[in-house]
Amino acid sequence: MKHKTWAHLLAVLGLTLALSSGVAVSGRQTLAQDTVAAGAASPQAAVGAAFTYQGRLTDAGNPADGSYDFEFTLYDDPSAGSQVGSAITVEDQAVDDGLFTVRLDFGAVFAGDARYLAIGVRPGGSTGAYTALSPRQEITAAPYALYALDVAAHDHWGETWTGAGTGLTLSGGTTGLSASGATGVSGSSSSGYGVYGSSTSGYGVYGSSSSTLASVYGSNTSSGPGVRGASSSGPGVSGSTSSSTEAGVYGSNTSGSGVRGESTSSHGVHGSSTNGYGIYGASVNSNGVYGATSSSTSAGVYGQGSSGYGVAGRTSSGAGYAGVSGWNYGAGDGVSGMSTGGVGVYGTTANTKPAIWGNQTAGAAGVWGVSVSGPGVSGQTASGANAGVVGNNTGSGPGVSGTSTSGNGIYGSSGSGHGVSGATANSTNAGVYGSNTSSGPGVKGESTSGRGVYGFSASSTGVRGESTFGYGIYGSSVASDLAGVGGENYGDGYGVWGYSAAGWGGYFWPSLWVNGYLAKGGGSFKIDHPLDPEHKYLYHSFVESPDMMNVYNGNVILDEKGEAWVELPAWFEALNRDFRYQLTPIGAPGPNLHIAEEVAANRFKIAGGTAGGKVSWQVTGIRQDPYAEANRIPVEETKPPKEQGTYLHPAAYGQPASKGLDYREAAGGGE
Repeated sequence: MKHKTWAHLLAVLGLTLALSSGVAVSGRQTLAQDTVAAGAASPQAAVGAAFTYQGRLTDAGNPADGSYDFEFTLYDDPSAGSQVGSAITVEDQAVDDGLFTVRLDFGAVFAGDARYLAIGVRPGGSTGAYTALSPRQEITAAPYALYALDVAAHDHWGETWTGAGTGLTLSGGTTGLSASGATGVSGSSSSGYGVYGSSTSGYGVYGSSSSTLASVYGSNTSSGPGVRGASSSGPGVSGSTSSSTEAGVYGSNTSGSGVRGESTSSHGVHGSSTNGYGIYGASVNSNGVYGATSSSTSAGVYGQGSSGYGVAGRTSSGAGYAGVSGWNYGAGDGVSGMSTGGVGVYGTTANTKPAIWGNQTAGAAGVWGVSVSGPGVSGQTASGANAGVVGNNTGSGPGVSGTSTSGNGIYGSSGSGHGVSGATANSTNAGVYGSNTSSGPGVKGESTSGRGVYGFSASSTGVRGESTFGYGIYGSSVASDLAGVGGENYGDGYGVWGYSAAGWGGYFWPSLWVNGYLAKGGGSFKIDHPLDPEHKYLYHSFVESPDMMNVYNGNVILDEKGEAWVELPAWFEALNRDFRYQLTPIGAPGPNLHIAEEVAANRFKIAGGTAGGKVSWQVTGIRQDPYAEANRIPVEETKPPKEQGTYLHPAAYGQPASKGLDYREAAGGGE
C-alpha cells in the first residue's frame, strides 16, 4: 500500500477539506449477500440510521492520493456544543484523485435537531494523533428521508410517538379511536390526558381485549385524567374484558381522575367484565373513578361483573376526592354496580374522604348496589371524619340502598369515622336502608373509634333494617365514647326503635346505659338459677315507687347505754330529702327503741335499746339532685292526642293487637 511520508502528510493536513455537495441516504439494503434463487424476491430489511458520506481531499488545490485514516465525530453545534453519539474511525481509507466515500452509522441520533460533522485525518497505517479539519460540516436533511416511511400506511406497533402538544388526536362520527390487541388503547401523559376521545354519536373511547391486559388503559402523572371520554349519545368511556386480573376500563393518575367519563344520554363510564373489574380507577390526589350523566335511565358510573367487582376505585387523596364518585343530574343512579359473584360497588380510601360517594337530586339512589352472594355496597375508610360509604339524596330516594340475598345489604368499616353514613330529607325513606332475606344483616357497620352505623332524618327513620333470619341492624365499635349503632331524633319520635315478633326488641351486652328518663311496663333481673344454673332462670321484680326514692339500710350494735350513731355517706344530705326511718331489734324485743336524733351532718342516732343489742335499720330519702329536681317523674299523665284510644298492652285489657300503640307505630310512618 502506498504511504506518504510524515512530512508530506503534514503539508497535506495543513490544507483544507473540500466536501462534495451531496450527502446521500442509502436505499433499502439486502439482508445478506447470499445467492438468491432465480425468480425469487430478495428479502428486504427496514431502513436504518446509516448514510453514505463523500468528500474530496486536496493538497494546495491538487487532489490527494493514497491511504488515510479518518475519524468522524458528530456534534450539535457548528463550533462548540456537545458530542452526539460515539466517534467513528475508518482505517486505511483509499483516496483516489482526492475523492473518498465512507458509510457512517451514528445510531438513532437524528431526531429533528441540527447535527455537525467534525473530521480528523492522519496517514494510513499510522498510530499518531488525528489532525482536525475545519470547519465542521452541517449534515443536511437527506438522512431524515427515512421518516417518510411513517407517512405511508403501515404497522405502528412498537413505536413511540412524542411531541410537545397532544401525542395523537383522532375524531370520527361514530368512534374516535378503536383498537384491539393485547392492549386495546394505551396512553400516558405527564401533563394532559393519557387517552382522550370525543364523539357526537358513538363511544368517546372504546376498546376490547380478550387477553390478560386492559381494553382501555391510561396513565397520567400530572393533572389530567388517565382516561377521559365524552359523548352526547353513547357512554363517555366503555370497555370490556374477560381477563381475571385486569379491568374493562383502567385508569391511573397521581393528581387527576383515574377514569373520567361524561355523557348526556348514557352512562358516564361503562365497564363490564366476566372475571375481573368492570371499571377500575386509582388516583392519589383526585377521584379514582368519576362519571357524570344527565340521563334518567343511566348512571354516572356503571359497572357490571359476573365474578369480580362491578366498580372498584381507590384513592389516597387528601384534597377531598372519592375512590368512586358518580353524579346524575336526571333521575338515574349516581353510582350503580352489579355483580353476580362479588361486590357490586367497592371502594377503599386511606385519607379523609369517602371511599364511595354518590349524589342524586332526583328519585334514585345516591349509591345503589345489588349482589346475589356478596355485599351490594361495600366501603372502608380509616378516616376520623368520613364514612366508608356516603350517600346523599335531596329528592325522594334513599341516600344509600343495598340489597343482598345471602350477604350484607350494606357493609361499611371504619378505623375512626362512620362505617356507613346516610342522610335524607324525604319523609318516607331512610338515610340508610338495608334489607336481607337470608342469614346476614340488612345493615352492618363497624368502627374502631367512630359510629358503626349513623343515620339522620328530618322526618322519617334515620336507620332502618329488616331481616327474616339475622340482624336487622348490626353495629360494633371499639371506641371509648361512641356507639356501634347510634340514633337521634329531634322531633317526638324514637332515636332507635326495635321490634321483634318473637324475641327481644333490643338486646344489650354486657351493660346498658340510659342518660335520661327510663320508662317500662315492668322490670326484673334475670339470672341463672343458683340451684340449677344449667336448666333454669331466676327472676326478681324491681321495687317500684311513685317517688324518686332511694333506700339505705344496715345493722348496728348498741353501746352500754343502748344507743348508737349511724354514719351515712358524705353526699347523703346533698342527694336526699324527706327522710323516713324503720328500726327492727334483733334477738330480743325493743319496745323503747327509737330515733333519738334525725339525720343531720350525714348521720342519725338510735336510742332506747338494750346494751350490746343488735338493730337493723332502714332510711329512705327522695332525690333532690339537680337532674331529679328538673325531671320529676309524673305519676299520672294524659295520653297525647296521637296515642289516644291505644294501649301499651292491649292483650292485658282484652283488646285486639290493632289497638296497641306499637302496632300503629310499626304499621305507620314511625317504623
